[in-house]
Amino acid sequence: MSRIPKIALITVAMCFVVVLLGWAGVAAHSRYSAATERITELETKVQELRGTAHPRWRTRTGTFSISTTDRPPASNHTALRLVFDTNAPQSFVDHIFKETGHSVAAWVSNWTPRSEMSKFEQFTVWPSHDSNQFEIVAKARAGESIAMEFTIRFIVE
Repeated sequence: MSRIPKIALITVAMCFVVVLLGWAGVAAHSRYSAATERITELETKVQELRGTAHPRWRTRTGTFSISTTDRPPASNHTALRLVFDTNAPQSFVDHIFKETGHSVAAWVSNWTPRSEMSKFEQFTVWPSHDSNQFEIVAKARAGESIAMEFTIRFIVE
């Protein structure tokens, strides 16, 4: 074979491979975009179902701090003060800010620093089922100094 037909054959083969790769790329992209659109559509439907399943339930969060100190309590109701060197459980009652209705559930969802929670013998959160109030009961271990920030999540009806 002479040189020109070989070059032409190689060029045609390379063009065919490029066209084939382009077609495969377009097919993969269209399949991926269809899947992405479907995922978005399903997420929208899930949000709609969540809204209709319990439309009267709302979730709220509140961030608080708790510390052991000998100073009097601050005027800020999110800063809770434990009496230092007391082994008795201490109770704090507060309300869910700017919220009507009553709390169905409450729990501590996050706290920092992570090691501070181990300094408590007892640390519980209870919702008041007849109002928008909640109660925190904390009992520090003897001789422990505590400085912790925590987040409480509420389900309000």
